[in-house]
Amino acid sequence: MTPEPTKDPSHFDIPNNTVYVTDDLQSTVNLVGSADEDTKLNKALAIRWNTNVTGILNFHLYVQVNGGERQYFAQTRDPNVFAFEWKKDAVGLDPTFQDGPQFNYSYRFWVFGVKAEKPNLALHAADSVLS
Repeated sequence: MTPEPTKDPSHFDIPNNTVYVTDDLQSTVNLVGSADEDTKLNKALAIRWNTNVTGILNFHLYVQVNGGERQYFAQTRDPNVFAFEWKKDAVGLDPTFQDGPQFNYSYRFWVFGVKAEKPNLALHAADSVLS
């Protein structure tokens, strides 16, 4: 099965060194601290961030599910991509999360900018999103 290409994200301003979560890449409403409402066939969350830190080689994303331990979740594989749409079978996902967001789970996201020279960039969403 060929993965569906990620659509170009809708542009909107995100404060520097901040993580937002929206319903999908076409949405502009920040859901951090609130709930997402999707249908069974359209489960998705888009993690977006902004930074002016230079020298980043890749972005790694981590997630905390229902207040548990932070886990590796995905990567962009591109230092110029500042958004990741999490949905079923998205490219770059850890296999643990291949089914996309699940109903009645809370998710809190971290974004790490991986650099050749330490320290790496570390950003996180201010709160969780209920799916």
